[in-house]
Amino acid sequence: MPTFITTVVDGIALNLVRIQELGIRHIMVATVVPLACMPYNTFVNNFTKCVNNQTLSNETIQHNSLLEDRVKLLNKVLPEADIIIINQTKALETLFHNGQEYGQ
Repeated sequence: MPTFITTVVDGIALNLVRIQELGIRHIMVATVVPLACMPYNTFVNNFTKCVNNQTLSNETIQHNSLLEDRVKLLNKVLPEADIIIINQTKALETLFHNGQEYGQ
């Protein structure tokens, strides 16, 4: 796993703890969107489809998997916290692959 993914997710986890220490019990954290579908990648397809890049897909999966693991751990060690994940990856992939069903 690339070091930057671990660094980013560890930073998110640290800030979730800080937010919880401020007294906020219910926290939502979002997954990273599919990196292969980011505008700086899709411009080559006139912004009409995600690029086929296994590295970007793997980095998205690794980041979101590690984030999910950290959130599960935080929910165990901070029983008063209720941290949930908003799965932007799944939502955006659904829109990208089934856009016609949603009015695109």
